[in-house]
Amino acid sequence: MTAKPETDMLAECLMTMMSQETSYSCVDYLSMTPWQSKSLRSRGGGAVDEYCREQICEWTYRVADYFRIDREVVAVSLNYLDRLLCSCSCDRSMYKLAATTTLHMAVKVVHPQKMGELGILSDLSRGEFEMKDVANMELHILNRLRW
Repeated sequence: MTAKPETDMLAECLMTMMSQETSYSCVDYLSMTPWQSKSLRSRGGGAVDEYCREQICEWTYRVADYFRIDREVVAVSLNYLDRLLCSCSCDRSMYKLAATTTLHMAVKVVHPQKMGELGILSDLSRGEFEMKDVANMELHILNRLRW
């Protein structure tokens, strides 16, 4: 049996990546009108809007910088977060929990050696969430992202 030529392997790899890319697409959930999306409001403090996302982005960068984690982790974390919000709705409180959790997930994927330095993520929420909340949200995100 002969090995595939390198160009065939590259073409196959690119086709696979392109087919997977459609499952990673994201809509602009912040610009959706209330009738286009499920209600983003509930008991947890109002709608997720541009300001809320901006605050989460800045917070995520501050955490990454504080723990000397490569900023690539922030891009991965926000990608997970945006893809999650394209598939479900949440209030600001759940958005904070989801952001904390996606940061945790991104560190595990991109720089697992930094997990010890990151400490307990629930501490970053200033007591708003417990580690079990982060673990439960991680399972929810994995399910929603179909991992």
